[in-house]
Amino acid sequence: MKRTFALGRYTCVERLDSGPLGETWRAKVYGITGVERSYAVRRLRPLLTRDAALFEDLVAAARAYQGLEHAGLLPLYDIGSKASNPYIIYEYVGGIDLTRLRSALLQHAPHRSKISLCIILACSACSACAASY
Repeated sequence: MKRTFALGRYTCVERLDSGPLGETWRAKVYGITGVERSYAVRRLRPLLTRDAALFEDLVAAARAYQGLEHAGLLPLYDIGSKASNPYIIYEYVGGIDLTRLRSALLQHAPHRSKISLCIILACSACSACAASY
């Protein structure tokens, strides 16, 4: 049986990944007409919220990020908190992540294709980073 839980109006249905800041989940919102939409929810680690200054820095960074628009950046839709555990809501984009893509390419792509793809991915990542500064 799958573990699901609610964060505000978002029902977390699938754990996607985990990292130093917290866990990322695919969540759904169900409308009154039966329409459902998926979002990505980053649940921040409780340890990060114990330090008030660090937590305020994270909130300020999320607010600043919310105003950015770039093809390489996920739109941020909401910031919330449940039981003193903050979470951030992003657009959900399904598909393969870069770690899996890299692994697949290393196994199957010819040498030149690997280099070309690495350059393309690096340029895309640099472009997204530049948009955030």
